[in-house]
Parts: sequence; C-alpha cells; structure tokens
Amino acid sequence: MLPILSIENLQCRYGEQVVIESVSFALQAGEIACLLGPSGCGKTTLLHAIAGFQPIAEGNIQLSGEVISSREKQIPAEQRKIGVVFQDYALFSHLTVEQNIAIGI
Repeated sequence: MLPILSIENLQCRYGEQVVIESVSFALQAGEIACLLGPSGCGKTTLLHAIAGFQPIAEGNIQLSGEVISSREKQIPAEQRKIGVVFQDYALFSHLTVEQNIAIGI
C-alpha cells in the first residue's frame, strides 16, 4: 500500500547551516506520528518543510505518491491541503490579506 506521507533523505538548511540531515520515514493512512527531541533539533523545521513553508535542500516529500517538495519541485503551501496549527498566530507572508482569508473559506 502507498504511504499517505513519505519523507526520503530529507535535508534542510538555513544558509550553510544544515538543520535536518538524512531524515526518512513513511506514514500509512490512519497512522499517527510524534516528533520528540530537544529544543533546536529540527522538529519545527521538519513540520515547516512538510507544510511547504521551508524549502528543502535534498531528498523529497511525497503526499499520496505525489512529490510535493524536492530540489526541483516545490508545490506552494496553500495548494498542499495540509493543515498546520501554530503555537502563535501566523499568515502566509507571500499572500495578500484577502488571499489569506480566502484559504480559510
């Protein structure tokens, strides 16, 4: 069965600083995952990459078999159909106020 979410050899950077190195996992429909680790280990960066807020340097992210992030392809966050609940309020900085409101509607 095809995983609902697949992360393969993911690497993320902030400038030259590698913050995620060679992360791979897959989730089947109905499975639940939990990210645990100390502050600064890359948990939020990984979630941002899955949601489309953080570009990836290497590897890929697939949703239902479709590549949504790779070095060559980056589907915009608002087209991924992935929900994110932040610890504080946030908007899509690359969209207008009207476009941000339209996403919720």
